[in-house]
Amino acid sequence: MNKKYFFFLEKKKIKIVKEIISCMKDKQNENFFRPEADNYYKRKKNDLLSLKAEKDVPLRILDRYKIIPKKVLEIGCMNGYRLNFINNKYYSECIGIEPSKEAVNEGNK
Repeated sequence: MNKKYFFFLEKKKIKIVKEIISCMKDKQNENFFRPEADNYYKRKKNDLLSLKAEKDVPLRILDRYKIIPKKVLEIGCMNGYRLNFINNKYYSECIGIEPSKEAVNEGNK
């Protein structure tokens, strides 16, 4: 693949992600920042805490296919456990988007 074309695709991907995030801001305020985001996190918290890396499907896929990501964007990252694991193992640049303030606060501990 031509380097110029590849660079164009990368810039286009970044632009698309920025557009998606921009469009989501209004919807996030409308839907996600209501108490439902925290309620969802509370319901899933115990499952999350008992999850082992070898049972986590996205992490297993990375290992199985020997994928070493340079950058990772996870939308709905809970407390960031998966991004933390990926960052520590692969030294990837990781960005997470999470509507639950409780999850974010726990992830910052």
